[in-house]
Amino acid sequence: MSITRRAVLATATLVPLARLHPARTDANPVWIGVCGPLTGQYAQYGAQWQRGFDMALEEANAAGGVGGRPVKYVFEDSQSDPRQAVAIATKFVADPRIVMEIGDFASAASMAASPIYQRGKLVQFGFTNSHPDFTKGGDYMWTNAPDQADDMPVDKLGLRKLGVLTIDSDWGRTSEKLFAAAAQKHGATVAGAEAYLPAEQDFRSSLVRVRDSAPDGIVLISYYPDGAQIMRRGARTPISRGPTTPWSSRSPHCGWPGRRGRARTRAWRGCGTFRASFTDA
Repeated sequence: MSITRRAVLATATLVPLARLHPARTDANPVWIGVCGPLTGQYAQYGAQWQRGFDMALEEANAAGGVGGRPVKYVFEDSQSDPRQAVAIATKFVADPRIVMEIGDFASAASMAASPIYQRGKLVQFGFTNSHPDFTKGGDYMWTNAPDQADDMPVDKLGLRKLGVLTIDSDWGRTSEKLFAAAAQKHGATVAGAEAYLPAEQDFRSSLVRVRDSAPDGIVLISYYPDGAQIMRRGARTPISRGPTTPWSSRSPHCGWPGRRGRARTRAWRGCGTFRASFTDA
């Protein structure tokens, strides 16, 4: 069975093509390219991806793969750096084996590579890309991540005066802007907002400035590495209530130390564990 890039776009998924008996081990594989972070500060997300992909492909190939052909993937490490994502996109488009691409983790990295995938007519499935402009890059850009504009849980927080700490990136700035608009819509206000650089290590001054705006609570728009550091720094900064984080910083590493030294996660869980764990950005 021939699997082409055009066929992938037409079906939007390879799953319905699977049969109910194991894929032939001697058949040519169907190759998927994955672009994401295996090293760098976002490496934990790439490790989660790998575990999930391995489990999914084991199940899919046991059920027949695609037309009796096993599905395999090649994972290229981008560190979620837009420049590296562009280089990887060029490599995938030039490789005739690759029938679709998955990634990148961060919306900014994916969107930088989108024009290359669009020109090469290679489907880019950014399943963690929640930036509202991601799918505007062309008809080869797909995502099942909730749009940032539709995923603002202000009404679930029960807070009326909010402080916001956000990563200074296109995703972070867009999220903060949408969150502020959603807060106003639900009768809440953003008392203070602070942006920090992605490479920031000491968040005390930002936390203090947000704290001094006297919010009912702090909303954290970040990824897990910086989110975890902010949580730890917050434990040493007098703040009455720890951050609430409905986005990508949901992680076992993000906790607000409670009494007796136990870590109590403040991650908002209303989106459900899977979506809050894997939605980016």
